[in-house]
Amino acid sequence: MDAEGVILKGEYLLEVAKLAGLFNRVFKAFYLGINGLASWEGSLRDRVKVLAGLDEDLFLEAARRLKVRRGFSKLTRDLRRVGWRIAVITGGFDLLEGILRKKGVEFDWYFSNKLLFDGGKLKGVEVRYKSKGEVARRLKSICDPDLTVAVGDGWNDIEMFEEADLAVGFRPKCVIRPFIDVEVRRARGLWRLLRLL
Repeated sequence: MDAEGVILKGEYLLEVAKLAGLFNRVFKAFYLGINGLASWEGSLRDRVKVLAGLDEDLFLEAARRLKVRRGFSKLTRDLRRVGWRIAVITGGFDLLEGILRKKGVEFDWYFSNKLLFDGGKLKGVEVRYKSKGEVARRLKSICDPDLTVAVGDGWNDIEMFEEADLAVGFRPKCVIRPFIDVEVRRARGLWRLLRLL
């Protein structure tokens, strides 16, 4: 399951950019990546380059301001209660893991990239995997699940969709609609869908 744009309202680096007065420059790189008009990794590195040198405190404040979509804390709790195992596979960053847990989102695994700071200033990014599909394959080899469901909203989720038995677009970008099996817009709709499986 993706984090930003799915579990979380909004995109983390765009929130940082708003606080820093750099929204338009960061949004341009984000738009290209999320819609498949540029490589996701290249888009990510471009966004980080624009924000390089900003104070770490700004990044922490932006993380605290992120909101979990209505119903997702309960959804993840209920899914785990009935036996589902949840992996958050995000193109975002490690510092969001604690934020999600504090806001009541439950999951078994968290995979992300890492922002690098030096002397309290953003220096760069450590890209920890090439694609979400790579992570999904690794998890499937470990867990050997009966059924795999992927939930995402953007271009960088397509390889994860390809590894799943069911690909769910959560408020998906138009460009990924050919790659999904079903579209949902709310946590409640996702719960109703998964209860049928």
